[in-house]
Amino acid sequence: MKADTGWNRGGMLKFCKEWDQLIKSVQGKDTHFVNGKTKKKYTGKFSDNLKYHVVVATEVNSGKKILEDYESVKKQCENVELYILSKGIHPNHYGLSQDEILKKIVINNSEFDRLMNAIIKV
Repeated sequence: MKADTGWNRGGMLKFCKEWDQLIKSVQGKDTHFVNGKTKKKYTGKFSDNLKYHVVVATEVNSGKKILEDYESVKKQCENVELYILSKGIHPNHYGLSQDEILKKIVINNSEFDRLMNAIIKV
């Protein structure tokens, strides 16, 4: 979950393309891991349908290229899904009450639906 993506100077497309390649490289592969608390060893296999879901809370504070990158990720990344959940005003906007923020924020319901449908499929 990304509250804002201003830290990502290379752009969200570059970030997503790097993850797309990483996910592709492990799909269907065996893996081993250790429970950090019990130290018990486990083996498993990454799903052939493994996806990385990048959730951006708001397009506000996400850089000027976020919408362009959003469209490019849809076209160029098979294993990464990018979601932008709101616009208009940042959910953590200072100086406004919760009710004032709720009146000014624009929730992207179709993105919430797309995200929830992807999670439910898992």
